[in-house]
Amino acid sequence: MRDRPWLSPLLLVGAGVAAYADSFHGPFFFDDLESIPGNPTIRHLWPPWVPLLPPVHRTVAGRPLVNLSLAVNYALGGLHVEGYHALNLVLHLANGLLLWALVRRTLARPRLRPEVGEAGPWLATAIALLWLVHPLATESVTYVIQRCELLMAFFLLLTLYGVARGWTVLAIVACALGMASKEVMVVTPLLALAYDRIFVFRRGWALHVGLAETWFVLAGLVAATPHPNTGFGFEGLGPARYAATQLGVIVHYLRLALWPHPLVVDYFDWPLARTAGDFAVPAAVLAILGVATLWALARYPAWGFLGLWFFLILAPTSSFLPSRAEIAAERRMYLPLAAVVALVVLGAHAGIARLRRVPARPRQTAEIVVLIVVAAVLAYGTNARNVDYRSVVAIWSDVLAKRPENARAHINLGSFLSQQGDTAGATSHFTAALRIAPDNAAAHYNLGFLLVSQGKLHEAVGHYTRSLISNPDDPKVHHGMGVALARLGQTKAAIDEYRVALRLNPADGEAHNNLGNLLSDAGRSEEAVTEWAEAVRVNPDLPEPHYNLGTALAEQGRTAEALAHLEAAVRLKPGFEPFRETLEELRKSAR
Repeated sequence: MRDRPWLSPLLLVGAGVAAYADSFHGPFFFDDLESIPGNPTIRHLWPPWVPLLPPVHRTVAGRPLVNLSLAVNYALGGLHVEGYHALNLVLHLANGLLLWALVRRTLARPRLRPEVGEAGPWLATAIALLWLVHPLATESVTYVIQRCELLMAFFLLLTLYGVARGWTVLAIVACALGMASKEVMVVTPLLALAYDRIFVFRRGWALHVGLAETWFVLAGLVAATPHPNTGFGFEGLGPARYAATQLGVIVHYLRLALWPHPLVVDYFDWPLARTAGDFAVPAAVLAILGVATLWALARYPAWGFLGLWFFLILAPTSSFLPSRAEIAAERRMYLPLAAVVALVVLGAHAGIARLRRVPARPRQTAEIVVLIVVAAVLAYGTNARNVDYRSVVAIWSDVLAKRPENARAHINLGSFLSQQGDTAGATSHFTAALRIAPDNAAAHYNLGFLLVSQGKLHEAVGHYTRSLISNPDDPKVHHGMGVALARLGQTKAAIDEYRVALRLNPADGEAHNNLGNLLSDAGRSEEAVTEWAEAVRVNPDLPEPHYNLGTALAEQGRTAEALAHLEAAVRLKPGFEPFRETLEELRKSAR
């Protein structure tokens, strides 16, 4: 490979494509839904500040570069999921190539070249190959919205490569762009400083001051973006308990790095550490690894850097800052996994190299055979894991098969079944979720929504009320409550609920439309027109507010404007005859 440097990139790309061949048709699910099909800011690339200002309370919030990449996907192929998967895979392959280039250059440094000799290029290829096809990376690649992880990793690796090559401007620009991709990028200036001091020895203050200044980019984005699922104010989840729980989570990550089974896309049911016995063993394991890292940094810095890489990148999400949404997530191991793989590959190579009595050629052959076997097994596991993403039912059924007490999996599977018209199946899963977590706000909301569709309005109001006790600032619950109360004839209370929902989420076009309908029925026509107009503005793809606004404008004698909105309603809902009939009547009267 030293004589044919192009062979390694071809091998890496080919292996990555083969491992993810079955990943292109998995549907949007869970956090994908609000960040892609439910995200109006990705529908236009121009003006550029629209996709660069992602909506709040979504995975893309505070991550403008991720949102922009989704807008590029939308411009090229709308909501066809294959394009989004393809770009994710391209980013993963790019990350593999960057990791290969970084490791290759690092192993050629004076500190390491005497130890690895001519094996450097081969070892770099082995590390990048195993990392690329490892099943633990599937969540980051196949779960579309986890592109956040892919983009952050790309810019982190590019920053370090810029440091390794002495390309100061590239390193600083890449670091700034990474800060606009995901908050974990905060550790990159520290990691770059460690890399420089351990391997390079010569980068000046300008580089590191420039990298540190990119923290202002992240600080600005964080300050401008509400993060309702992160903080210290949640009952039962303070920083100490979260940190204690993370000890077991990190050990779990390490086990999956060495034996990637079973893999789960959602760990909502991960138990919190409550007593010393819950975290004593993982604390001991990590204490040993932490001490080993510090000792290695002092005695063998190149090996210590791998431990630093692992712990530093995990630190923002796996230390003491609580996340109500996810205690554990396999995607957090996307980049830390590279350190584990490198440690195993380099350690195995060093061990084999000590077998002096065995000739060099058999040792090399043994390494190649082992690499091929391990890479094939990992690639097969990745291919098989991607099959679990083939449908929404398959994804959540897989979670429940592995973690049957996961209330959120029941809720998400129930929601999908409800959308498919399987009322009995949906009710069963929502009920199961409430058996596991009686106060779960999402379960109460979803069951309430289902009961409204069945006409069981009083029961629905009861579940909406329970949901709001746990989560009073959820706009969709207030919206649902407004629907139920309106159907019960409680118009004033329904109007109040819609107004709360719109205060919490002004971009809810359906809530604006429903509020307009109630105001119109109450004889407050001017207010109704205002709400319908706002519904059209925030969500121009909803046909009903176009129709309502069109009929209201027609009554005011504003025929041209009315025709435009009625035509939009018919275009958006072409099979609905009442819309078409009203449009034809207005056209006749206007002649």
